[in-house]
Amino acid sequence: MEVPIETRKPSKIGLFFIAATGGIATAISVVVLAVAKRGFKAHGIELNTWLVWYSRLQALINGLSSDTAFHKQDLWKHHLGKYDNVVIFGVDQMVQKTKCISRSLLPSFLQMEDIEKKFNSELSKDSLVIACRFPLPNTHPVVTIGHGVDTVWIYKIPQN
Repeated sequence: MEVPIETRKPSKIGLFFIAATGGIATAISVVVLAVAKRGFKAHGIELNTWLVWYSRLQALINGLSSDTAFHKQDLWKHHLGKYDNVVIFGVDQMVQKTKCISRSLLPSFLQMEDIEKKFNSELSKDSLVIACRFPLPNTHPVVTIGHGVDTVWIYKIPQN
């Protein structure tokens, strides 16, 4: 199972919180670079080799190579235990396809539920998770901002 990546840039709301927290983002180099520019160490995970190299080049051009790392890896195989903050961008492929209900009205909690389990088992207590576009199904957010595709949910991971 792979977590797909979307090429659309994150919303301004998402960038604000991402920039304020540091941590790991699933591959969108603009997010990782924004975090690093604010003095945090930041990592990105991406399956696409070209996007990994592009992100590394952007970090080099911006003088942020020492504060960033881009990994060509499957998010499901990458252990998250060393991170205090995680940003995940849900994409359309995480939306359930049904015959009776529009997929825009019914987000699939299958993959979001799986990633939520990964967060709960690997992240330490009080780690922050910032979910963009789709919420975690079983954890109550500390804050919800925005609406539609620009919604951002911020979660604090409970005791394991």
